[in-house]
Amino acid sequence: MLLDNTISIYTSTIASGVTFPRTAGGAQHDTGWDYPAWVVLSVEERQRMSRFVRFDDALLYCAAHSLKRQALSLHFPAIAPSEWRFSHEGNGKPVIANAVASDTIHFSLSHSWPVAAVAISRVRPCGVDVETEAGAPKNLDGMDAALHPAEQACLRDATDKRSCFLDLWTRKEAAAKALGCGLAWEFSSFHVCPRCGCVLCADGSPASVCARSVPFRPGVSLAVGWIGLVNDVLDIQTRCADANMLAPRPTGTRRPRPANGGPNGRSFAEAMERRQ
Repeated sequence: MLLDNTISIYTSTIASGVTFPRTAGGAQHDTGWDYPAWVVLSVEERQRMSRFVRFDDALLYCAAHSLKRQALSLHFPAIAPSEWRFSHEGNGKPVIANAVASDTIHFSLSHSWPVAAVAISRVRPCGVDVETEAGAPKNLDGMDAALHPAEQACLRDATDKRSCFLDLWTRKEAAAKALGCGLAWEFSSFHVCPRCGCVLCADGSPASVCARSVPFRPGVSLAVGWIGLVNDVLDIQTRCADANMLAPRPTGTRRPRPANGGPNGRSFAEAMERRQ
């Protein structure tokens, strides 16, 4: 059960070599894809997924939005994963459109190859951000301009500057997503205290949001934010959903593909063409 002072974070990691098996008809929008994550997506999500140029982007999108739906159903079993409906607030923040759950549960979604993360809270708006070294820009030169002066100083003193930057960035973005403003909030105008998680504005006054880094694995920075005070959230639970949601079933035809994403990964359209 999701308690009032708990935020649950579900993660999935795409394994190297995962591909979509061949379907009988070979149709791009065939709902018979032998892949658990594909089955629960809406028609709109499947169509959007099919438009990705890079195969890895399509795969990650599928994993992330399936994870979102299945995690929500764990906390609200009355709605099946495929039955969740979503809309957007005026600021673009996605929200639940199912009437019976719209005021009952809050969520946030993030992904960076090859990891997807979903945060769920029962009573308070939350935000989650995940950044991986594999999915982050190769060159971080100049990106410290988006940091607050206090964070810039922290970055200068860091031994591992790349890891430090990703930790700083995920906390900031998780806080902004909890507020619902995302990148529209000028990131250099606030900073997140690494010790307590309080978000401090440019004048030093506390904002109405907090954020905290969540221990995960080497090469991955994960953070969660929430509306309220530091002590409003006493428990952050991280649960790995890899085995249930991403492993393809053993049937079907698979073709090898590059183990890593990036320019060398084949496009989604090319992958579909090769299945014929």
